[in-house]
Amino acid sequence: SEDGSWSELPTEPTSYDPRVRPWYQGAIADPEGHWTEAYAMASRQQAGVSFSQPLYVDGELIGVFGVDYEAAPLSAFAAEVRPGAGGRVYLVDHHGNVIGHPDNQVFAEGKVLAAAEHPDPILSAAWASHQALPEHARNEPYTSGEHLVLSATLDSEGLPWEVLVTL
Repeated sequence: SEDGSWSELPTEPTSYDPRVRPWYQGAIADPEGHWTEAYAMASRQQAGVSFSQPLYVDGELIGVFGVDYEAAPLSAFAAEVRPGAGGRVYLVDHHGNVIGHPDNQVFAEGKVLAAAEHPDPILSAAWASHQALPEHARNEPYTSGEHLVLSATLDSEGLPWEVLVTL
């Protein structure tokens, strides 16, 4: 508990079965570790991603451990970066889900917002322009309406995210 005292955990049976969750299935499919796409974290009612990895002992699956990362700190980072007058920074996962927005617009009505249908017209237009480009040209500067867009793919440890900077 918050005051540091012990409390009893609930003992009622639950219908939650982690073995059917995407983070668990992904870890079983990729023993090196698995990043989920952005999803609505039911326990916190916000967007996030998870990393999971299976644990094997003598070739036998013992379990899967996972770590959840909330998207809110990514949005806080995007809000702090001010590229030029009126510039904005966005982070989008490889499925087109917004995981970082300078106004923290990543989650609404129980779901993660998609860049393609985002209420921020600058982001939705920049993402549409980004998707229309051949893949080899996406990390070159391009225009989207009145904006210049710089894009970079962060592909580290199986976590391919796009960073879009609009000027």
